[in-house]
Amino acid sequence: MLASPVLAAAFALSAAAAWGAGDFANGLAARRVGAFRAVLGSYTVGLFALAIVALARGERLPPLGSDGRVIRCGRARISDARLF
Repeated sequence: MLASPVLAAAFALSAAAAWGAGDFANGLAARRVGAFRAVLGSYTVGLFALAIVALARGERLPPLGSDGRVIRCGRARISDARLF
């Protein structure tokens, strides 16, 4: 829980500003290089940013046994989507 409602509002506004700026920048990039390349580039940048933060925090990789649960959950979501 956050310490104050003001802090929560500040986080919410900064998240909205970051989302809007990313959406705007990706729209411009999609016009220049095409949608596929723009999304591929933004995912690559996001992956590198996530990796830098994870390395800076000293995060460890999850154990290999957890991969089976992830795959099963993904399959369950795909089968749920087929129902619609």
